[in-house]
Formats: sequence, structure tokens, C-alpha cells
Amino acid sequence: MMNIDARFARRCLSLVIAAGMSGGIAVGCDSAPVRRTMVQPDIVDVLHTDSTTRQSTRPGMLMAFDLPGHAGTGYAWRLLGSLPSFLEMSGDPVFTPADPDRMGSSGLTRFLVKATGTGKATLVFEYVRGWEKDAAPVRTARVEIESGGGG
Repeated sequence: MMNIDARFARRCLSLVIAAGMSGGIAVGCDSAPVRRTMVQPDIVDVLHTDSTTRQSTRPGMLMAFDLPGHAGTGYAWRLLGSLPSFLEMSGDPVFTPADPDRMGSSGLTRFLVKATGTGKATLVFEYVRGWEKDAAPVRTARVEIESGGGG
């Protein structure tokens, strides 16, 4: 006969396994939860701040643009303006800390952008504090995108 503690431990273990299989377990108290995405982009590019990166793609491809930052500073990356008609954002930007056990750790903010047609455009990302409406961004990053015909 199994005692109550052993049954409780087995039940907890089965709940943990079930949670892990259904997408993961979120642990922590940070106000901005870390979300993991199961989407695998076709192209991943770590953008360099204060410079311009060139990226070629084609319709149907998903691009991931990663930008370095620190969640604890109050700064966050945002896209300046709107996307051109041949591009669409795939979900919200997601910050992934380099050290999830350390609050305020540095990490990368990922923007997922899908090419839905052909065209050329420059996307500009700004590193700003959302509550400072008139302040200039402390960093910017640009990516020139050219989406050509199938291939």
C-alpha cells in the first residue's frame, strides 16, 4: 500500500511531465514573462546596433531578427513605423534572457517577419523607454530587405 506522500509525489511528477509535454513550465516572478516560440524561422540574423544589415528573402520565408538588450533597464526594442505590404509581423517581439535565472539579465529580443510578396524596404528598430515619449532612441538598427520571386 502506497502512503500519502508517495502518491502526492507521483501525482506531482505526472503533472510536471504533462506540463512539459504541453509546451513548458513558466517559473519566475518577472513582470514580462519569457515566452518560447516553437516556430522555426528560415533565416536568423542578429542585427548590429547603429548599423544597417542587408537581407535577401523570397515570399513565404520567415525571418528572425534578434536585437541585444537588457530587460532591467526599462529599454525595449520597437519597430519604427509600419511594415510594407509585402511583409507581415508574426506575433509580438519576444525577449529571451541570456541567463533566465538572473533578473534583469541581458538577452535578445526577437522579431519574426514573414515575406508575403516581393519588394524592397528598410526596417528601422529603436531601443527606447516606452514612457519617454520625446526622447531620442539610445540605439537603432536597420535592416534592408529585398524579397524576390520564388526560387
